[in-house]
Amino acid sequence: MALSVSTRTLYVSLCLMCLIMFADIIDILTTNPSIQFAEEQFFSPNSSVINKIVTFRRNNIHTNMVPEVNFWNKTYIMKCERKCGENINLRENQVLVMFMIKSAINNFEKRDALRRTWAEEKQIDNFILKRTFILGACDYSNVIECRRKLDTESDLNNDLIEVDFKDAYYNNTLKTMHAFKWIITYCPQASFVLFVDDDYYVSPANLIRFLKQILYLNKSKDQIKLYAGFVQRNVSPIRDRTSKWYVSWQDYPYSVYPPFINAGAYLISQSALLDMYYASLYVKRFLFDDVYVSFLASKVSIEATHNDNFHRLSMPANYSSVIASHGIQKFDCKRIKSKLMRMSRALRLITD
Repeated sequence: MALSVSTRTLYVSLCLMCLIMFADIIDILTTNPSIQFAEEQFFSPNSSVINKIVTFRRNNIHTNMVPEVNFWNKTYIMKCERKCGENINLRENQVLVMFMIKSAINNFEKRDALRRTWAEEKQIDNFILKRTFILGACDYSNVIECRRKLDTESDLNNDLIEVDFKDAYYNNTLKTMHAFKWIITYCPQASFVLFVDDDYYVSPANLIRFLKQILYLNKSKDQIKLYAGFVQRNVSPIRDRTSKWYVSWQDYPYSVYPPFINAGAYLISQSALLDMYYASLYVKRFLFDDVYVSFLASKVSIEATHNDNFHRLSMPANYSSVIASHGIQKFDCKRIKSKLMRMSRALRLITD
């Protein structure tokens, strides 16, 4: 007796579900999952070795203690190499802050709106604010038109860093680490870098207020080891194979991630970035950039600093202290202008 179409569909769906469940069971049986993240047992080499390597690299000493596993050697199609070049002559008391904005390649209007709002390049007190957008490469299906628009955008604004890899969600770790490399290579003058997605709102005034507190507590800005943002704790990997955020037991054999800062917006000092970049050459790549950066911080003994004013999910009701906030989906200048007007009170505290 022939099965109906609906019955066959149901049968196929059940078979697929059984296969997924069976694969999950095999996944668990072939690993030895632990409850807590054990840094010394996973993502080798261990911290003591990494810290020795970082010291050598900082002093330009070659070492063969362990082989490199990452090279972050994708081509910079657009380098924006003069952004921090001869045009910036910092006085002793001046602080350069770079906005490293992670943007999807086709988000032309978002980038334009950011330039005209919070990402405007300017000086507030002794803080010099600069911006760059880091992108993946043009898609081959529309490369000519994409190339034309990007070249025009770059000529007008001098703020695009384009790297030769597909601009896709699962390449965010590639994007982040090439941004780290760009800072070290082309902008070592930046004392602090704010990594932020292009759908975030940022208050430069409140960011500077936070940085003033950090600088007040430290003798030298060049020695500050800062990695700050919204710290998430006790987050478990998703084991559902149908999920966008699926992670297998082989890729991560623990039930809980270490504390990590949400990748949408985080602040990092030049000294911390340098240590973490050198560590990244020896610590195997992980799918999610925020978790991977937390691995690197752990390797070089930098503790993630939680700040409630980095809002992960949405814009807060009270704008007086917000540093960064997610939730700008449909980007229009009127909406941004309204938010900036509500922030004027906080801005006056810095600029008056």
